[in-house]
Amino acid sequence: MTLKQIVITGGPCAGKTTCLSTLEQRLTEKGCKVITVPEASTEMTLSGIQVPEVGILAYEKMLIEFQLAKEKMAKEAASFYPKCVILLDRGIPDCKAYMNQEDYRKILSQHQIQENEAINRYDAVFHLITAANGAEQFYTCANNPARRENDLDVARLTDERTQQAYIGHPHLRVVDNSTDFHEKVNRLCNGVFDVLGIPVPLEIERKFLIQRPDEDTLKSHGGVAQKIVQAYLPSNGDTERRIRQRGNENGFAYFYTEKKSFSPLKRIEKERKISQKEFLSLLTDAQNILNKTRWCFLDKGQYFELDTFDSDQDHALLEIELTHENQKINLPNWCKSIQEVTNMEEYRNHSIASKGFPMIYP
Repeated sequence: MTLKQIVITGGPCAGKTTCLSTLEQRLTEKGCKVITVPEASTEMTLSGIQVPEVGILAYEKMLIEFQLAKEKMAKEAASFYPKCVILLDRGIPDCKAYMNQEDYRKILSQHQIQENEAINRYDAVFHLITAANGAEQFYTCANNPARRENDLDVARLTDERTQQAYIGHPHLRVVDNSTDFHEKVNRLCNGVFDVLGIPVPLEIERKFLIQRPDEDTLKSHGGVAQKIVQAYLPSNGDTERRIRQRGNENGFAYFYTEKKSFSPLKRIEKERKISQKEFLSLLTDAQNILNKTRWCFLDKGQYFELDTFDSDQDHALLEIELTHENQKINLPNWCKSIQEVTNMEEYRNHSIASKGFPMIYP
């Protein structure tokens, strides 16, 4: 198993501490070496460094530098173990929820890090919804002396800002309060097991053909645009192979992916990050190349990805990745669905890359 870095983040009083403890135990039982990176902000606050005394900008600058150092140490330690998982209690983008974007980018640039790099340095991100949204009776500040959000509305706003900070990550999952807390922990653990391939990494998606929204509508609902170049390599038997460049003016990330389908909804997916050099080298073997714009956004605690194509100005594809096949989906009310196309071969990216976007007849 290759090294994986997984961020567990969320709003205040979302259950991160309990979830991380349970997750560490279950991963250890499955033979993984687990290295945890504690929440940097809590460590700083408890050490006596207070925001009102040093100012928010100085505090967040120290926080990002502290987080980078902790992550560097964790990766160096992980190199000594053949089967290791790094669990991070929050990541660098969490800082974005507490400061303006210009200052955030400025601090990152001082460390030669672009905004997209800060997001994509992690293999997966799991956001736990605050108890202030759906489990209000359990919201408290008593179990964390470093928690600053005493008001439910402030807690909800902080939760939303933290979600927004990670929009654009290819493997962001939101764990809400639709079940009791025990099941919430189980859903998180099962999601992490999927990412790690325990027992097998399943990609469960549903896809819908919709009328294409304009950019102003997408931006008004928090949409973040990602330019994607997706190239398909010669197949290895029944395994689809592809490379992908994903990002925007804030930087790009590169991935190599293998997919094997074994049911209409489920596919085995293996993915790893690659360098720009490796991407360009593999690109010379590509059989078909697809260019598209992917808009990532959250709606009612669900993470959606909406793809638009230059070849069709009237339609778009809306996707959601599920944690189980029977998960209830609430499509955004501002997205005008035409039909579900999950099982339709002509709407798969591989088919669109080779044949173009399907003709839609009235």
